[in-house]
Amino acid sequence: MVELNFINYSNDTNNSSIVFFQQNELANPGESPIAWKVIQNSMRGDNHPFSFTMHLFVDAADSSGNRTQQQPAYYGQELKASIGTSGYQIVAVGSQFLVYTDDPIPIPAIGVNNASENGNIAVNVYRDGNLLATATGVAPVKYATFKFSPSIWIGVTNYMTEGDVLNSSVMAGVSTKLSLLGIAKANIIMTGGGPGTDSPFKFTLEPLG
Repeated sequence: MVELNFINYSNDTNNSSIVFFQQNELANPGESPIAWKVIQNSMRGDNHPFSFTMHLFVDAADSSGNRTQQQPAYYGQELKASIGTSGYQIVAVGSQFLVYTDDPIPIPAIGVNNASENGNIAVNVYRDGNLLATATGVAPVKYATFKFSPSIWIGVTNYMTEGDVLNSSVMAGVSTKLSLLGIAKANIIMTGGGPGTDSPFKFTLEPLG
């Protein structure tokens, strides 16, 4: 687990929303990132601690709104969403799921197969209880695949809540990616911005310990 503490040293006076998210490296075209963590009403000098665990969970939902329970998932794991004796469910069925890309070395990923034979499904991934990514329109027998680097992206927008889809206007203003590889505890410091200035917001990772 990475312990993070957001510190606002910016000159922002607009009560902007600070959005943290990740990008699914195996997302299909047209799938947008999700606002994983949102900090609202942050004033200059405010602190906001939060955690970034390595544990991921998945669930699936069909077109009727039926949803499976969340199940833990890890890279290399294959899961199956289907209708069983206990209703709509998602279960692990393998531990060597690999995705082949342009790289000659296959990538261990999370793969969720739509085995429900009941139309398209959506597959969701969660980190620390918050929605992290969604794959929609997964047809029967097809897979939703997920892989995230140990990094987070940060953006600033007027208003957003956790779980919202990041539209193109928000993504256009995102330029900060912070690697958490090898980090156990750190501050994320926000500077810049403010009325009457063209100074962009800047985010700096300050490792602790």
